[in-house]
Amino acid sequence: MGDVRVTRTESGFVATNDRGAQVALGHGEGEFGAVELLQVAVGACNAMTVEPLTAQRGLRLPELSVTISAERSAPTLLGKVTVSYEIELPEGMPMAKFHEIAQRVHDRHCIVSRSLEAGTEVKLDLPHS
Repeated sequence: MGDVRVTRTESGFVATNDRGAQVALGHGEGEFGAVELLQVAVGACNAMTVEPLTAQRGLRLPELSVTISAERSAPTLLGKVTVSYEIELPEGMPMAKFHEIAQRVHDRHCIVSRSLEAGTEVKLDLPHS
């Protein structure tokens, strides 16, 4: 996996990946906050993994979006994160099949959701004097 760099700017922060994509960070207009980025990561991982799994079966969803809500369990700790799908099924695809695929993505394929549930270690690499 590539690195992501977060850099302070004059108006806030910007995140840049190894491919040059950027996201404005902060609390102002047109910016994402840190918790919102976590929500984006969960939603993107789920949606971007469900989509090819349905499409490869010839069942491309005409509409697919997710809403990710997060609850706080303490002032500096998230509790439950919920992924809610809004979909339109293609003709001939039963809802049970979509449920099966989405559940499999959640249980086995979405690295972001799985990492959060497993409690992935985050360590600091602080500069030396």
